[in-house]
Amino acid sequence: MTCIVALRFAILACRAQSARQNNANLQGLIAHLHIGYFTLIAVVEIISSFFLIRIFHQAKKSSAEIASRGGLFRYLTQSTELRLATLMLIGISRAVTYSFQKTARASDVTGQLDRFVATLECCFPMVM
Repeated sequence: MTCIVALRFAILACRAQSARQNNANLQGLIAHLHIGYFTLIAVVEIISSFFLIRIFHQAKKSSAEIASRGGLFRYLTQSTELRLATLMLIGISRAVTYSFQKTARASDVTGQLDRFVATLECCFPMVM
């Protein structure tokens, strides 16, 4: 998480410097920092989903009553697994689609796809 925050501050600093100098020389560096930022978010989502799923399975095994009934606990486990898997795929998709962007605007198919995935990422809590 510290690396993610550090990359985000580096992106902000590069953007501020680029805006202050009124040139686009740092756009390549900013693009690479964004790719690293999205990739680290996807990695954190993968790691957190692994540990969360492991905790749910351990809790299910330790509670004989809940394991025998299934029901709500099973639904909660599957729902959490689905949410984390979906968020992980969105993070990975964002890293991939951003790397293929040619301009900062969504002027081509890859830019529009990137904007769509970014919208999915922003709306994810409301959708799920």
